[in-house]
Amino acid sequence: MEAKGPPTLSTDCLFRVSGSPVPPEPAKLETGMAWIILAIAVVTEIIWALSLKWAGSQGTWQAASVPIILSFVNMGLLALAMRGIPAGTAYAVWTGLGAVGVIIGGMILFGDKVSAVQAGFMALIVVGVVGTKLFATS
Repeated sequence: MEAKGPPTLSTDCLFRVSGSPVPPEPAKLETGMAWIILAIAVVTEIIWALSLKWAGSQGTWQAASVPIILSFVNMGLLALAMRGIPAGTAYAVWTGLGAVGVIIGGMILFGDKVSAVQAGFMALIVVGVVGTKLFATS
């Protein structure tokens, strides 16, 4: 019988030491599908943020549960999109477009006011997101 040396410290070793099997690598998403999922995540992010303000005005547990549920859906979609898009790129697009979308949604739904200077900076965010998408490596 061959003697085995001590295990090396690796992810594989850590899972085996714990007695659990090594989990399979998550399936990588096709880049086009990842961008579609990210777009859905952005819309969910916008709805989530706007639902926070709405739920606060309702004052019921049912209304308070809407942003909680949307939060889980939102994070799940973002995580899924990151299987096909680098994390930094996905997060930059998600937060940038989400922020602009929430500002626009707040203007439409809640009458929030936005100055011309703020609108200009929102346009810069959109330019940054478009540049991030156009020059993404995957």
